[in-house]
Formats: sequence, C-alpha cells, structure tokens
Amino acid sequence: MQEVERVAALLRELPPEPAGGPERIIGLRINPQVGEGRIAALSTAGRVSKFGVPLGEARSEVLTAFARHPWLNALHLHVGSQGVPLELTVEGVARVWELAQEIEATCSSGSSGSGGSLSSSANNADGAGSSSLQEDAADVADGLPSVQSLSEVAVGQQQRQQQQQQRQQPGRRRLLAFDIGGGLPVQYGSDDLGWLLGADGAAREGLATVVAEAQGGQKPVSEAASAGGTGAAAVAAAAGEMEAGCSVFERYVTLLRRRLPDLFASGQSVCCRAGNASNGAVDDGEADVNTPPPLLQPPLLPPLPPPQLVTEFGRCLVAKSAFAAGRVEYVKECGGRRVVVSGLGGDLLVRAVYLPDTWPVRVELCGPMGHLKHPHADPAAAAPCSLPQQQQLQQNPQGDAHEQAERSALSTPSSTTALPLPSSTAAATTAAGEADADAGPSAMAPTDVVGPLCFQGDRLAEAVSLPPVAPGDWVVVPDVGAYCLSMYSRYNSRCSPPVLGF
Repeated sequence: MQEVERVAALLRELPPEPAGGPERIIGLRINPQVGEGRIAALSTAGRVSKFGVPLGEARSEVLTAFARHPWLNALHLHVGSQGVPLELTVEGVARVWELAQEIEATCSSGSSGSGGSLSSSANNADGAGSSSLQEDAADVADGLPSVQSLSEVAVGQQQRQQQQQQRQQPGRRRLLAFDIGGGLPVQYGSDDLGWLLGADGAAREGLATVVAEAQGGQKPVSEAASAGGTGAAAVAAAAGEMEAGCSVFERYVTLLRRRLPDLFASGQSVCCRAGNASNGAVDDGEADVNTPPPLLQPPLLPPLPPPQLVTEFGRCLVAKSAFAAGRVEYVKECGGRRVVVSGLGGDLLVRAVYLPDTWPVRVELCGPMGHLKHPHADPAAAAPCSLPQQQQLQQNPQGDAHEQAERSALSTPSSTTALPLPSSTAAATTAAGEADADAGPSAMAPTDVVGPLCFQGDRLAEAVSLPPVAPGDWVVVPDVGAYCLSMYSRYNSRCSPPVLGF
C-alpha cells in the first residue's frame, strides 16, 4: 500500500484532468491467494507472493484506500501462467470480483453520507477538505520545481476536489476497469491446435484436431450442469463435463460465466432507455429481447454497467507462431551416444537448458532444405514432428531418399539455397547424406543435441532416439513464440539470432 501514497503524492503535483476528457485508469493489483499451480515459479497467487496486495491480510486496507482516494478506479489480478489450471484462475477472478462489489457498496454508502468510519476518512483525503485547501496548496507549491503562485495551486486543488466529488456521486460506478490477467496454458507437446482453435476451427484451417489428453473422453455439458448454480462447486462440475474439443478460450469463458454471471452482464446502463442502447434509435421492427422496456422514470437504484473487462493473453496467442532453427556444425560419437552440435543453445532457449524438467522442448531434425527427417517408416513409432503425419508424407514421400538429392543440390554451384554451405562442408555433407540414406531406420541412435555455449549443461535433448544427421542439417525447436527471444542471454558474447517472417 506504500505505492498508493506515492501515487497520491504524484497526483497532487500534476495538473487536474481536462474537463470532459478521458479519466485516468489507476488501480491496485490484488493477490487473491488461491494457491499455486504446477510450476511454482510462474504461480503469482500463492499465500506468499511478490505480486499484488495480499487479499487475506489487507482487505480492510484496500477498502480504506478506495474510500480515501477517489482516483483509484480499477482492480487487477493475475493468478499465473503455464501450469495453472483454469479452475484455479477462475477462483482467483471470483475472489477479486467479490472485493470489487464490496468496494462499490462501500464507496456508494460513503458518498451518500452513511458510510460510517470509511466515509469520514474519505472526506479528508487528498486535500479534498475545503478547510485545509489553502494549507494543502501551500505544501504542494513548496515542492513544485517551477514557481507558481499560491492561488494557481489552490485553483488546481479545487478543480481536483470537484472531480472527486463527481466521481463519488450515487449511480456512478466506482470501478471503471477490471483486469483479470492472462495465464491460459499452452500445449507444447504436439502441433495439434484443437486446444487453441477448437475442433471446428482447427478443421477449417486444415490442422490436426486431436483432443488433448486433459479433455479426452469428456462429455458435453449436461442439462443438470447447465441448469446448476454458481460457485466453486458449479465450476468444478462444469469443468468435469466440458465438451471435448472446445478451445481453451471457450472453456475459460464457460467457467467464468458459471462462477461469475455478472461479469459479462450486458444491456445495463445507469438510466434504462427505450430503443437501441448503442445508438439511441428506436427499433420499429421486432422487439429486441436485450432491449429494456421503455420507462416513464429511471429506477431509483438503476443497475450499473459492468466495468471494462481487460485480459492479458500473450503466451497462448504467440507461442505456436515461431520455431527456432540452427545448422548442425558437426556430429561425433562419444560414450555410446551420438552428439549433435548446432547453433541452438541456452542463450536462446534459456528455460529449456537451465530447467529441462520443467520446460522440456521438442527437438526435430530436418535436411539441408528443411524437409523433416522421418525417424521410422512406421507412423506409430514416429517421434513428434512439427507437421501432422499425413502432411509430412505428402511433403516428403521419399523420406531419406529426398535428403540425398538435397545434399547433392547443395554441392552444385548453380543451386540456390537460403543458407548455402561452404564447398568443403557441402561435399562432406553429400557423402554423409548418401551413407545416411542407405542406413535406414536401423541408424536410429541415442542422441544428445547440444548447443554452442561454453558449459556442459548447454543441452536441448539427452539420449533421445533420433535419425541420422550430418553437418548442414537443421536442428529445429518448435513453439518458441513466447518467452524465448525476449529472454535471450548474452552469455559468451553471442548476439541474438535474426528473426525471419513468413
């Protein structure tokens, strides 16, 4: 809460907001303290957290702050990202939403003069008391870097007082924004996008529609569940009966609607009017069920519109949008394993290298022209790849035989490739490719895929069965669109890689 007083001091030094202009959105981040997910380092709503005001210990302080400072008009929370179940996220939103309703009730009662101790403290906050206006203006003038007259500062304080009184009028929502954070998880284990787009959306895009294991075997929402009440128990029931193949966004919205139906309230306004609420026009045709009936007088206690709902989805939107690729520099046999060295390592894939148990990555091998190396002729035995199996076979029906042609093309001066190899490397690559093509599936071997950094732990895969590989091939890591390049490390003075859009 120290930051609240710091902001209050800053606002006293700023000029008042222009009349009729947009209002500043200033809020508090709240820790709902609902617990941690699977990855503690990414869970921000545990009992002990560096983020937010702890709701359990500081609820009364938060209510007092909103009563004292009319410029506070928003709440924010974030339960965590990756490894946090949706049910836990929804419960965090619910707890802070309950706080929001309490703030509305407290500030509304305070503005009407029946708010008890909280309303009396609000009347003397931020220099709003007229008896101390000149003293507050003098204090502010002493701290201003530029010279201003006492009367100018007093006028500014008076304007702020008027704005604060307007914000405390009955019938006006106190909270203008409610930020529920992000944190929707990403499925890194495959390239199926059914979890993100839903089964129908993935089918329209021609992508795989395999339902995630977490949703496998689930039935559509039953009539009993859809007719059930709200609360954590209802959310758990809805989660257990969620329709298989729906997107993560659909799941999230369904759980939020079940737990917090008022969060998505629509068709509400401070004064109900006849006609279309968006443009004020009266519909002469069929009546809209969402349009309130005409009223001779506005209700004494009209419903307030919900605050602006803000989300912060990031990882789930961009994680699948990029892959990282590094040329194979050399291959060696060591201790009964094949060791593949490429330009991909712990400088770019920081979490995968330093926390491999928490952030394992899929490692794929491609030929010099980018065709996926098939680990085995049997699709059931194939390792995860960056393309659906059918699409792989369509693009590379010849398998390893196509790799030999690619390597031959690399050694031909007239060939055009995006990243041509030196002639000596290309010749060695061609020879290795011919040998690999003849080796077939029997050449699958335990393989370590390592990076260029100067420490032994710079490893992307350990003892993974992979097909033959040679200098000039590509090591590919999918799903690096989030928390990868932005975390790049300058270890060994290596510059970050180029980013190519396509």
